Amino acid sequence: MKLQYNVLQIAIVIQQVLEILGQSGEWTQWGQWSSCSVTCGYGIQKRQKTWRSRDNVGSNDQAFVYQDIIECTTKRACPIDGSWGFWGPWSECTSMCDGGITIRKRECSAPTPQHGGLECEGKGEATLTCNDWACPDLPPDFDITQCNETTYMCLSREQCIPLANRCDNTLQCHDGSDEHDCFFYNWHNSNAAGTTCIHSLLSIVWTMLFIYNIVLRYHS
Repeated sequence: MKLQYNVLQIAIVIQQVLEILGQSGEWTQWGQWSSCSVTCGYGIQKRQKTWRSRDNVGSNDQAFVYQDIIECTTKRACPIDGSWGFWGPWSECTSMCDGGITIRKRECSAPTPQHGGLECEGKGEATLTCNDWACPDLPPDFDITQCNETTYMCLSREQCIPLANRCDNTLQCHDGSDEHDCFFYNWHNSNAAGTTCIHSLLSIVWTMLFIYNIVLRYHS
């Protein structure tokens, strides 16, 4: 369809040229160049001349116009409005219990405003409340000397709890630190348990091989 349209355009131009060649007349002088089509960046300028036919002087026939088009530049950069980039991750909550704040940020850098462009609309920072559960009370007259390698020392270092109660989804430290960073804690413990299991399996395999060798020697 596009090819047929181009062919039709070419045919019309050829017909116009033949009509001009069949008439007596002349081209006028080139007109002045128009101003650049844009006020910043790149645009175009035009100038034109008209075929003046002697055979149709005073007629209402449409004149043949020839245009010359060139590229132009204003040597002035166009304003570029700013646009927000992606949101960053949420920050760690400022408190482990009794309510805290988590923050995420974004920058007006996709792109940044340039050459007088508009700043990004809206805010570059968002906040949410987090960890709004109540902190447990610090046990009165807590004896810190009872803390040892079998206990977990709370971050305040004013209380400890049994190590088995660390990351059990129940707050026991008065500062909430026993339920902090539990993902890495549980991952480490699961890896440790997995390593122990592997060692146990290897011990069983080696024991079976040892017994098998004894049996082979006995029968030989």
